[in-house]
This record gives sequence, C-alpha cells and structure tokens, in this order.
Amino acid sequence: MSDILGKLYLNIGLSGRQHNWTKAPCRQLCGVSLFFTALLFSGVLSSIAQYNQDSIFCKDSLIKDLYDLKSAIIASHPNPYGFCSREEFNGAYSHAVSYLTENRSLGEFCKTVGTVMQVMKDSHSCIDFEYLQNMQLRNGKYILPLQFISLSGGIYLMKDRDGLIDPGSRIICINNVEIEKIYVEAMRFACVEGRAVSAQQRVADAVLPVVLGMNIDLGPEIKIDIEKEDEIREIVYPAYNQRRWKERQKKLEDKEFGEAMSLSVDEEDNTAVLKIGTFAPLGGLKYANFIRKSFKEIKKKNIENVVLDIRGNGGGSSSWVEYLYSFIDTAGYNTPDNIIGKNSELAMKRSSGMLRPISQWMIRNFYKKNEDVQNYIKILKMEKGEMDTLYFSDPVVQKIKKVYTGNCYLLINGLTASAAVDFTHSFREKKRGVIIGEPCLGPVTGTWGNPASFSLPRSGVKVNIATIRYNYDRSFRYDPQPIKPDYDVKTEITDLEDGKDTQIEFAKRLIQKKSISQKK
Repeated sequence: MSDILGKLYLNIGLSGRQHNWTKAPCRQLCGVSLFFTALLFSGVLSSIAQYNQDSIFCKDSLIKDLYDLKSAIIASHPNPYGFCSREEFNGAYSHAVSYLTENRSLGEFCKTVGTVMQVMKDSHSCIDFEYLQNMQLRNGKYILPLQFISLSGGIYLMKDRDGLIDPGSRIICINNVEIEKIYVEAMRFACVEGRAVSAQQRVADAVLPVVLGMNIDLGPEIKIDIEKEDEIREIVYPAYNQRRWKERQKKLEDKEFGEAMSLSVDEEDNTAVLKIGTFAPLGGLKYANFIRKSFKEIKKKNIENVVLDIRGNGGGSSSWVEYLYSFIDTAGYNTPDNIIGKNSELAMKRSSGMLRPISQWMIRNFYKKNEDVQNYIKILKMEKGEMDTLYFSDPVVQKIKKVYTGNCYLLINGLTASAAVDFTHSFREKKRGVIIGEPCLGPVTGTWGNPASFSLPRSGVKVNIATIRYNYDRSFRYDPQPIKPDYDVKTEITDLEDGKDTQIEFAKRLIQKKSISQKK
C-alpha cells in the first residue's frame, strides 16, 4: 500500500502501515497506505530516481542487487515465508537471476524486481510505486492522468479529471498498442496480499497509468482509441510532463481532503453516506473533527442508516481505525491484538526519529503509560535480527451519547488495504452491519506493516519491506483468504456511463427493502 498505495489515486488506496506516534497519543502501528491511492493525486516528486528508465546496467550489477534485496528481506521481514514456501521464495530469485543473461535497462529490471517481490504475497513488501512514477516523469517523459477499471468486458475509463474522455468508455489502444497487453505488464507490478487475486487486479488498475510509460513511448500528445455506444473513435490526449504535473497537483491540493473525506445526508431516504478515504490524514485534528462532527450531525438528524465508504482506502494508522470504530460501537474495539516485531538495520533506520533527544524527552514525559509507544520502543531496543510478540489491550471508547447505534453498511473494494482491512475485520468480527462491494486487499487473520524503504545499491530501484506482522487474534494463523463482502457487487458499466455509484445504489436498495419489510 503513507496513505502502502496511499496516494496513487485519492479514491484508490494502497500504502503500508506506518508508526507515526508523534501525531496522536493512540496506536499508529497500522498504516502506510499502499501508494496507489495517491499516485495520481500526490503532489510530491522526490529525487530518488537517479537514472532514466532507458539507462543500461551491467547484468552482474543487477544480479548483485537481487541478492542484496533478498538479504534485506530475510534480515528485516518477520516472516517472508508466511504465504509462500521457502522453496518458492528462493526459486523466485533463482529464476530472476537466470533471466538476467545480458545487460538490461532500468525499466526492464524494475519489472523483474516487481515480479520477484510478488512471491511473498505481502502488499506491504513491493516495489515503490512513487519511485516508478517519478522515474516516468524524468528527462521529458510524460504520464496520463487517468483512472482505469478492469471489468469482464475489458479495460474502461473510471475517471478523467480533465473531462476529455467520458467515464465508462472502453479503452482499446493507446498509441496503437492494445491496452490488454499493457495490463498484463501492470499485473507484474501489482502487489497482492495472500489470495486476494481480485484485489490484485484493482492494484493493476491503479498502477496502469505509470506502467504505460514503461512500455510505450509517450509524447506530449497520446492517441487513445475508445469505444462508446458501439462506436470506435480516436482521441488525442495532451499528456503531462513533470512541470505540468507539479502545477496540476498543486492546484488539487486544496481538494484532496474533500476527495478523501465527505458526508452526504439524505433525510428523505433517512440515509447518510460517510466517505473515509484514508486512515493516514495529513492533519490529524482536522480529520478527527470531521469524523466527530459527521456523527454529531447524523445523530442530530436522527438518521437511521449510515453507509461507511472505505473503498480505495489504502490504510494508515490503527489509532484512526479505533477512533472511527468507536463512533459506531459503545464498547469500542482494540486493534491489533498483537504484533510480531523484528528489529533490523532497516527497521532502526525507518524509526531513527524516535531516538532523537526531543523524542526521548517526549516519551519520558508524555508516553510513559502509553502501551503503543512503549511496545514500539521495545522493538527498537531489541538486538538486530531478534523478534518478539507484543500485545495490546486498550481500545478507544467514546461517551455513549456520541456513539451511533443505528444500521450500518460498509463499502469495500480491492483497494481497501492495510488499516482499512483492519477496520473491515473489526466491523465483520463484531457483526456491526452489512458489507458490500468486492474482497479487500487483506486476509482474515492479519497482515504485515511498518514497511521500511530500501534502495538497491547499484540500480537505485526503491522498494518497501515490511518489518512487523500484525495479528487480529492469538491464533497466529496465516490464512491467505481475503475478507469477503456479504454482497459481492461489482461496478456496472452502465452506472459509470450514467454517473452512478453501483455499490451505493445497491446499499440504498437494501435499505429501502429493509424499511418496507419492517413496515409490513
């Protein structure tokens, strides 16, 4: 999935879990959202990528990078064999090395790295999507600011902020290359968690705009062949270079909170839709106030049905999971039950800020009795390579008058990841309501978190590696099955064309049906 896909597009989330305890006094071990939520709307362009994707590297250097990557994973990951065997793990690297029979371009090597990291089936351990985006925008390269969705009939346009292509249009070719061929390449980068295969397709949807530039020479004008109402036509789309992209993102910054967080209330239908697009807010106070005020308005208007929309929520912090859940359950909820932490050079580098004098002073004076912070410090004080299991017991509980006890409906999809999976688990475990949508990007027993950044020494390719295992209970099982909705509802093409939201419309029909049955 920062909000591990966290900002690929704002309505699609994938980043990893991050511990950001300085922003809130409650648990934060859960989330870095999968970067794909914000890739398209993130305004930050780092200078990590030092080479053009066409740069050629000696095969021996790339093979050494693969061995270094493997060593870094073994040293830092709590259990790289959780969802794959040791033989499968080693075999993936042996196969990748055997493929490097000659010198390769950086772009080609990125595909190798993306594929080999899929073997662990850990969405928090994957190639860094922001790195790929930045690589595309260097040296005069271009990018398409479009959101795609793969459905049974092909690849369709989900959203075009520039309004040049109608939603629901089927994409046929880009610069005369069939979109399905590019989609196969996107699947090589798409991270997966356990057996969340359908969710992996949503990740591929999210990274498709970036992968386009790794397979097609994109110039300032890109030819797109689309099909709409049985008519095929060609559109010349003005793409974005690095300068235009940064200007565009700056203009979108003020809109981002509204994209990620919103409340709409229909008093006539007695229904409210509360969108929570991230558990990794940039401004914690604003975020908390929005949630608190939203439920206050819902209760004031005596709304009987609330639809919680966490589709595309790439995760963030478990403290915000507990905070949101505390407004729909008088008993609150504690997550995680426990974490398995592994200390390593990468993990320590990731959390070096906690060792600064000001951080140590804050811990001594303000976090002495905070189990979250103290458990995290225990991990940092372990010897390198050492692992330990740490337990949690303090849920966030609201005053009863603030808690909403009416009917709840939860919307999820394949880009509901990391901390958003934790919320889905809490909602499901406590039987708080009906779940609608698609299987999310996370298993039923737990996942990984706190990914640390690692740059391959020779090529500079940047990846993320999980450093903790995050468990929902004490069974310590590695169940690969994703959390599934009560109603599997996929987006309808006709709804895309008509500007309707398939899952929300389905939820409203369920509410109406329940209301009618109660009146009889």
